[in-house]
Amino acid sequence: MIKKIAFLILLLILFVSLSSRVFAQEDSFQQIESPQEETLEATVVEILEEKEISAEFSEEKQLYQKLELFVTKGSLEDKKDYY
Repeated sequence: MIKKIAFLILLLILFVSLSSRVFAQEDSFQQIESPQEETLEATVVEILEEKEISAEFSEEKQLYQKLELFVTKGSLEDKKDYY
């Protein structure tokens, strides 16, 4: 009987000591901001690559283009980027 009580007390102490730990990631979840939606306007500077590709689950072909864009409005204004 004493062994059972000692075992239960040991389990209780172990449970309490493990459950009171603070993990480093807890604060980082609160600091993450949700992404903001934004509309940008851009002009096409150059078509860098163009080809037809097949979708994974369909035989239908789609046009794929890699573009160099110059952003004219938005937070990336006056910057060139590739898409």
